[in-house]
Amino acid sequence: MSYHLHKFTSVVPVAGALPSSFCNLTSLSNLHLEATAITALPNNLFSSLKAITTLTLVRNPMMGSLPSTLTQLSLKNLSGHFSSARPLF
Repeated sequence: MSYHLHKFTSVVPVAGALPSSFCNLTSLSNLHLEATAITALPNNLFSSLKAITTLTLVRNPMMGSLPSTLTQLSLKNLSGHFSSARPLF
């Protein structure tokens, strides 16, 4: 099952961390976060969202390191712009 959230403006803050309520979307298989002002992802995000197979993190210049739980996913597609100045995890 695939869910697509096309408009983040009502659920994602203009700036700050991605809401922890995203951890409740346990059937989510595609997560596309592009051009946001998100600064952080919840540490347990990928522990909860084990169904994700496609992750896109593009043009999110404020985002810091990714949660280490990202390594628990069986990703088929990972896209992103990652700064070499900051650690990935």
